[in-house]
Amino acid sequence: MPMDRTERSSPDHRIIFCIFESFCLSYIRILSFISDLPCDEAAWYPDRRMDICEKCQACSAACPTGAIEPGHRIINTRKCLTAMNEVPGEFPEWVAEDAHNSLIGCMQCQDCCPANSQNKHNIVKGVTFSEEETKELLTHKDEEPYSDMLASKLKESGFYEGFQKVLPRNLAVLLRKGTGPEAANPC
Repeated sequence: MPMDRTERSSPDHRIIFCIFESFCLSYIRILSFISDLPCDEAAWYPDRRMDICEKCQACSAACPTGAIEPGHRIINTRKCLTAMNEVPGEFPEWVAEDAHNSLIGCMQCQDCCPANSQNKHNIVKGVTFSEEETKELLTHKDEEPYSDMLASKLKESGFYEGFQKVLPRNLAVLLRKGTGPEAANPC
């Protein structure tokens, strides 16, 4: 379950949040490291954002689930589509079907960010899945192995094992929607 800022520390675990920025832009990966190492003192730093964020509303306007409140710029991970797309289970009923735009993740806020304008078109061509492989993805059961060819393509594409569990669900939602990510991008 994604954690919000109020769940940073508990008596049993210390949670260290790290945000890794790429090229000092807003494309980031948020990671949590959990340890049972005693921590009597902790230095919490104030929330920071890029200077360009002060007058910009692009990310909050683009977010399909309202996870970024205007003027706040802290992502509510309980509402973030990326967080939901990357964990197994049913999507909450309040998430509109047209909010879905990616097989994994979302990135609508990142694609609209003016700080990313230099990099948003740097697209790395990935693997192509055949119609037969797509059908296999849609009907896959967790306990069954993928065919050798599909397993190889998934590995090549960087889908780690945890993501493979959500691919059938996420792909089915996108196919029901009937549009590609380009049609969903509000930027």
